[in-house]
Amino acid sequence: MKLMQAIGSDVRAALKRPVSKTVDFSGEWPRVGHVYLRDLILGEDPYRLRFLMDRILELTPKLTWAVIAAGAASSVRLRPEASAIAKLTASASTYNDRRYAMGLYRRTAAPVCFTISTLVANALWLGSPFDKDTSNRNILYEALRLLPPSWNILRSASPEYCALDSRIGPNDDVLILPLLSHRDPAIWDDADEFRPERWDSLNPSEQPGYLPFGHTSERCWGQHMVMPLAERLLDIIRNNGLAVSPRQITADVPLAGLLGVFQVSVVRQ
Repeated sequence: MKLMQAIGSDVRAALKRPVSKTVDFSGEWPRVGHVYLRDLILGEDPYRLRFLMDRILELTPKLTWAVIAAGAASSVRLRPEASAIAKLTASASTYNDRRYAMGLYRRTAAPVCFTISTLVANALWLGSPFDKDTSNRNILYEALRLLPPSWNILRSASPEYCALDSRIGPNDDVLILPLLSHRDPAIWDDADEFRPERWDSLNPSEQPGYLPFGHTSERCWGQHMVMPLAERLLDIIRNNGLAVSPRQITADVPLAGLLGVFQVSVVRQ
């Protein structure tokens, strides 16, 4: 709980900072957005902590833990402006405690950077350049529908699930696939089309089959950090006249990890 409160505090502090006039979001997404978020939220943290946000560590857990093991060799010294989550991490006094704390630092902070940068990259790929009258929030809701970063939700067996459907047994695990329910033509008009204007008349919290952050009763706490920061990034992009390069007509969507486009070239229009 303390870690979530800390990263929440860091995100709120980041949202209060003015947008730099020199920020440049052109380049390869989601990497550009990921680096920006890392520096915005954790920019005053020691390099060995900020490096734990690097996307290269997604290649294998062994690499991640090797970096953590090396970084935990000595105590962490902080600047006064360091993030709240870094201050919790630095309180660890022994090697094993530091190793554990650095692992939690990455596990708590990295998903914020990964999810937001992926969501914005998805939105750009699906719909840019955007109509000037379309709200950032509607664009993001629609990007979450077509490419939900969390595209599968696994729940362990529970006898309570049997009441939902007679085909579910008491020992059955349940796998929910928002990627399918978000494109179900029985629920959505023009299910495969990017239509952010649909959200003018839909409530994302009540829309059947819409589960980008999980079910209403257990919705991911991170959505309250993801949406404001994603809107901020999208606002900067639109104000600077950026869009996906017209020369790029294909992009990979790896199924490992978050569901998102990879290596999207963003340029000035």
